[in-house]
This record gives sequence, C-alpha cells and structure tokens, in this order.
Amino acid sequence: MPSLIPRLLGLSVTVLALAGCGGSANDDASAASLETPPGVDAPRCRADGACRLIGFSGPASAQNPCFSPDGRQLVFTRWQRGYNRAPAGLWTVGSTGGTPRAIIDDGADNVNLPGSCWSRAGRIAYSSDSVGESDEIWTAAADGSQRRRITTHRGPPYIEPSFSPDGTQLVFEASASETSAELWKVNADGGGLTRLSHGGADREPNWSPSGELIVFQRLERGDEWALYTMRPDGSDVRRVTPPGWSCTDASFSPDGQRLVFSATPTEGDGAQIAVVPASGGTLRPVTRSGGYNGAPSWSPDGLRIAFEASDDPDATRPTALWIINAP
Repeated sequence: MPSLIPRLLGLSVTVLALAGCGGSANDDASAASLETPPGVDAPRCRADGACRLIGFSGPASAQNPCFSPDGRQLVFTRWQRGYNRAPAGLWTVGSTGGTPRAIIDDGADNVNLPGSCWSRAGRIAYSSDSVGESDEIWTAAADGSQRRRITTHRGPPYIEPSFSPDGTQLVFEASASETSAELWKVNADGGGLTRLSHGGADREPNWSPSGELIVFQRLERGDEWALYTMRPDGSDVRRVTPPGWSCTDASFSPDGQRLVFSATPTEGDGAQIAVVPASGGTLRPVTRSGGYNGAPSWSPDGLRIAFEASDDPDATRPTALWIINAP
C-alpha cells in the first residue's frame, strides 16, 4: 500500500508525498487514519491506486501537470477562480510532493499543456495574454525568469504549445472557436511560422520523443474527439483511436510506443485515463473511478502518470493533481 506523509502547508493547500501507488480497497480508510493537522485535508488514495498529489481548497483548480526532464518536478496551471476560470498562473511542485510555488502569476492567463511542455534545456512553454490583444506563445526558465515572447500576431489565440525533443521548435494551436482550430509550428527563436492543418478543429498537439510524430485531437462529430498523428510537416495524418470514445489531452510515453490520454465513452459520461499503442489499437484503461480524470503526462522514467481529477463527471468543479503507476 502507498506510503503517505502529510506535510504542513497551512490552511489553503493539500499536498501528499508519495512513495508509490499500489492500490487496494482499503487505501482511503488507511490514508485517512493518519494523523492530519487541523485545517489540512486528509491524504488519500483511491481504490484504483491513484494518489492525490496536490489540491487547493476553495475555488482554485490545479490542472495540466507536466514533468520536468529529470522527473523531479511538475509544472502545472493554477486557475484562480475554478476549473478553466481565469486568471491562471504557472506553479511547480515536487513530483513526490512538497510545497507548491508560483513561478508566473501576474494576473494574466498563463497556461501550459501537459506532455512535452518542459524542454530538455530546462525551459517551459506556455501561452499568455499578458501582452497585446491575444494569447501568444511564450517560454521561460524553470523558475519563471528569462521570459521570451515567441509569437506576435493578430488573430485567433495561440495556445497549448509543446516542444520538439531537441527544443528547437514548438507546435501549438490557433483557436478561432470551439469548432475551429488549426495546428501550427514555430522555431523557438520565433522564426519559421508554419501552418500544419487547415480547417476543422485540431487541438492539443504534443511531439513524440523521437521527433517523428505529433499527436493531436480532432473533432469528428458532435462532441466526439479522436486522436490522430501526423508528421512534423503536416503529412501522413492517421487516426489512432477507435470509434465509440471521445479522446482528449494526448501525449506520448517516454519510449514513444504508446499514448496516454483522457477517454470518455460516447454513450456515457465520466472520463478515465487510458493508453493506446501509438500506431493505433485497443484502449486500455489506467484509472477506474467515478468523476473526471484528464490531462495526463507520463513521467520520464516511464513509471508514473500524473493527471488532474475531480469527483464531477462533467469536469466543472476544481481539480486536484493525482499520480498513478503506469501500466
């Protein structure tokens, strides 16, 4: 069973230190029986083996966990007024717990993407509306310093960037509306802006560890999303996930062989974390709980998956960050 050590952080935040997530039906009761300081929520794990890493009390929502290259930290977006409710800042926390720290929290909307948002050179990619009339692509050092504005444009917001494995390029989404979004890429110095997809709704692109593929989600019909891969030049577009599921928030395993994502049955509600071969195939669930589970990232050592979750199947309540053993 997991080893959980509650840490004192005052009254506004809950943090767990995790030594692994084994998963048993008694995890909740065992974790809750630990001595917990007044005003701090009891640590807990779920029956599926997922353990809560960090959650803010009140309306603040912790979302989009993304591992550092060494796997020791996570950067995440903290939405101040609730799930996807602005303003938003970038925060970091140890991947086994610790005190969360704001690195960019200036009252603007600063939002990272789970997956490959943290380059091997130690820079974090994010979107921000802190300057100008629209969201732009930015990068910053891991402590929030050395901020660089990568794009300058007029038009649809530029959001959800991820790094190529060598850190020289970024792929991102130009989001005109809920049903209209295109994928673009740009050099890390701001040059070479290139459109990769045309028309439709393509979102949340993430680069593969080899640099040979980009995974993204495409709106098929109604509110059903499917996962696709493409070459970095926009060619060889292939569907990965089968019908009957709405699949979002995809990124690659460290070896590039699998994808992790959030899957909701078309004829149902409540999203679970799932994996599928990068070449396509059968979905394999990772989480098995009620509510919403989304925005996953695979740890660099391949052993863990971090994600956001709440007990609300419609994903409207604030989420906490959770972590589970990878399959």
